[in-house]
Amino acid sequence: MTTPVQVESVEIRVKKLEDIEKKIVSAIHSAGLTMQELSKDKPTDRNLDKHTSTFLQNLDEAETELATQINYLTQVATNHQHEGSCYSARKRAQLFHEAIAQISTQVNEMVSTCSTKPNT
Repeated sequence: MTTPVQVESVEIRVKKLEDIEKKIVSAIHSAGLTMQELSKDKPTDRNLDKHTSTFLQNLDEAETELATQINYLTQVATNHQHEGSCYSARKRAQLFHEAIAQISTQVNEMVSTCSTKPNT
């Protein structure tokens, strides 16, 4: 069961990824406008500078935000502490559950062995 904070965190992260996608689309659009301007017989320096600047700005912002998302995913994948995750706790609980099941099996085997041995 997830808490509202975790759901909000996931929704915020998805929104950030959508924003990154929009920046990439905008960067590609600006690159296209730059190429279009360059294909003219007499390109305007002002338009070239504007489109190139927009392209570089959007590309830089997308790169920075993607790096942030990748760092977060690296923390999740390497089981480091981060906000909103219960993976580590669930994994420990699963390991403890398996250990308890194995100990229980061994105890049952000991009880069975002791009860079948004849008393001397």
